Amino acid sequence: MTKGQFPLFSPPTLRRNTDPGTSHRAADEIQPVIAHLTRWAANCVRAHPGSTANELSAIYEQNDSRRIGRRLDGAVKAGMVVRGGERRCKVSGRYCTIWNPPPCKS
Repeated sequence: MTKGQFPLFSPPTLRRNTDPGTSHRAADEIQPVIAHLTRWAANCVRAHPGSTANELSAIYEQNDSRRIGRRLDGAVKAGMVVRGGERRCKVSGRYCTIWNPPPCKS
């Protein structure tokens, strides 16, 4: 990133100033992976708007049912998805947040 550029979204806090150098290096290494997974989660929402995180996980990620859900808040902060209210989830049977792409800007 060059001077004057801003990141797509604020990265999550992955380390504290008091953490050892190994933690700082690990956080730096994982940041691109988190950004990639956040974009992937947003693409899943665009493909299936109005779905819950559990429903998206059932479609895309049977091995790790929380992978998408963990990235949706970051996608909201980045403006890639929006919360769309609640409804009963077809997977869990519980009331859950539904996720949608952001409205188109005209």
